[in-house]
Amino acid sequence: MVESKHINKITAQEALLFRKEIPEDYHCNCEYCRENFIGEIFNTDVGKYYSQRCRNSYYPKDTEKKFKHLDVGHWPGYRFAVHHYTNPGDIVFDPTVGSGTAIAEAENNHRRGIGVELEFPEVADFFCNGRGTVIHGNALKVNPDDFLEKESIQLLINGTPYPTVGAVSSDAPERKTEGSLKDYMHKENLGKLKLDEYYDIIPHLYLRWIPYIKKEGYLGIIIKDMMMNKEPYLLHKYIIDSILEKTDELVYDSCFIHKHTPSTMFMNTYPKRFPGIKIPLYQTAIILRKIK
Repeated sequence: MVESKHINKITAQEALLFRKEIPEDYHCNCEYCRENFIGEIFNTDVGKYYSQRCRNSYYPKDTEKKFKHLDVGHWPGYRFAVHHYTNPGDIVFDPTVGSGTAIAEAENNHRRGIGVELEFPEVADFFCNGRGTVIHGNALKVNPDDFLEKESIQLLINGTPYPTVGAVSSDAPERKTEGSLKDYMHKENLGKLKLDEYYDIIPHLYLRWIPYIKKEGYLGIIIKDMMMNKEPYLLHKYIIDSILEKTDELVYDSCFIHKHTPSTMFMNTYPKRFPGIKIPLYQTAIILRKIK
């Protein structure tokens, strides 16, 4: 029997270990990934990756499978960001909180979790298990003053919605297996945006919250890049570029990554079909810092 390369159980508060070297199979060489690279989240004590299955040991169990989502948030990046960029009692905010991962990881670690969710608020409510605050609505339309004070957020962390490149949204296309959701249903969901309007609208998902982030607080995105025309499409870089072009209140701070687990059929087979092409195997987190 082959021993697993992954850790599948973890406590809700355990600090995640990391290694500082950029992996040889990491696909990006942009300025954000190479400057102030903190590390790859990896359990160096036992030489294993943290599995997405770890969340099963401390999140509520949806035994009746009522609460579907296109792609449940990958907990390692959120927990690492919560531990690395905040302190107990700080506010962690996610403007499109999805299944509630940012709130759950914040609340588990003695922070205050707040999030807005348009498409799946009942999923976020379930997985947050009565903790934190889930605002039902559109992050571009809700009134922040209803639930936040100015300069109160220490960390805005978000798994940016993907643009729609084909007929349906590109959000986690490799995970749309039989019986799962195939697309977003709400007409206002940002995941339904085509590329031409995506970079016009997505920056405002973050810019409207800048007054509510503390000075020296952080804004971070965590995303797995896509493939396009047989090469990595550096979505994380283009999103950050589009934000920084529109404000001088934020500057680049740091980057970390973690393996996208479990691997998908696409990730396992693409390199065999097209040797020599580095595909996105990691979730990339880019962190900006508020300086004004």
